Amino acid sequence: MTTAKILVVDDEAYVRDSIVALLEAEGHTVLTAADGESARERAAEHAFDLVITDLQMPGIDGLSLLEALRAEEPDLPVVVITGVGTVEGAVAAIQAGALDFIQKPVAADRLLLVVARAIERGSLLAEVQHLRHAVGDLRGETTIVGDSPAIVAVREGIARAAPSDATVLVTGESGTGKELVARAIHRHSERADGPLVLVNCAAIPETLFESELFGHRRGSFTGATDDRVGRFAEASGGTLVLDEIGTLHPGLQAKLLRVLESGEYQVIGDPRVRVADVRVVAVTNEDLPARVADGAFRSDLYYRLAVYPIDIPPLRDRLDDVAPLADHFLPAAVPTLDDDALGVLRAYDWPGNVRELKNILERVVLIAGGARGDGPLPIDAAQLERVLGRGVGSGISAGGDPDAALGLDLKVRTEALEGRLIRT
Repeated sequence: MTTAKILVVDDEAYVRDSIVALLEAEGHTVLTAADGESARERAAEHAFDLVITDLQMPGIDGLSLLEALRAEEPDLPVVVITGVGTVEGAVAAIQAGALDFIQKPVAADRLLLVVARAIERGSLLAEVQHLRHAVGDLRGETTIVGDSPAIVAVREGIARAAPSDATVLVTGESGTGKELVARAIHRHSERADGPLVLVNCAAIPETLFESELFGHRRGSFTGATDDRVGRFAEASGGTLVLDEIGTLHPGLQAKLLRVLESGEYQVIGDPRVRVADVRVVAVTNEDLPARVADGAFRSDLYYRLAVYPIDIPPLRDRLDDVAPLADHFLPAAVPTLDDDALGVLRAYDWPGNVRELKNILERVVLIAGGARGDGPLPIDAAQLERVLGRGVGSGISAGGDPDAALGLDLKVRTEALEGRLIRT
């Protein structure tokens, strides 16, 4: 029997207690709240598999609670309990996204049936998400496209590094495909059947980073209301990808170095020493040797990460790869680009690298199809010049904006700025 963590919300204590007794007898973990406000606080502190709430409560009623919970977590199943004469309200709750409703007095068989269905639904959603990731991999999201000597060298590096457990440092400008290389290393390793866990070091606050990586025990610090499994434990038997490793705070660099050197780490609040069965791939678009020289990055950590370095060259240095990349990104219904169109692409310096090429091709396909309205058209050089901002009447503005030729697309302009900053 699959068990779940369930929140029961009702302002009547005897109703809460009877539901709790019934659910706990089935092996479920049950927390309670006497009103909508405390229920929202509980939901902010815990991850629930199901919420069962009364519809009519003082203050925040069940319908308002439902809307608030689903705004935070759209897939969270919520079941409403209705009293006599509130079936109309229950219908409104169903329309607002409730999974089901149960009338008072609550029948045990009916409640257990609804709970079982909610748990099954949650399992199916998790399986669908897993299958979507798997299908994404089958669609070539780890394919390293290109025939240039530089990209051939990258593929050879992946082939050499993947079978070992050596730490790999993947470097390259923004948009070159560093995450694809990290995924390819995992896929071709002996750990391919294990988990692949990605951590964006720049997105985690410094105060939470140790907990994020190593986990913590309930009560080990203020706000630790539950046990947390760290990313090293999640990646056990597989690969842990540390993206944007160059942003790591110096104090945290020492903690990461320790686990990389010894394989040992500790969960916060737990005296036991654990051994990490993890292969680490670090990713950065920064010049780590320069950061080491500036004292911003530990030299011993750098050398420990760069056991096997793989550098991905920018697209402007391997323009022979533009044609195969274009074939890879363009939909099958779009005719192959002619020599003039490819010439336009090869003449551009691609400050946003492969990501920018993909975005440009998606845009020009939309423009070409939209011109006729009934499907893709052949893409010619003139269309590409207009999208790249090099057509008639385009170019650098009178104000001297170096990105004026890129148009108003914020993403493309940001990538162009990143490219210039990296090259300066």
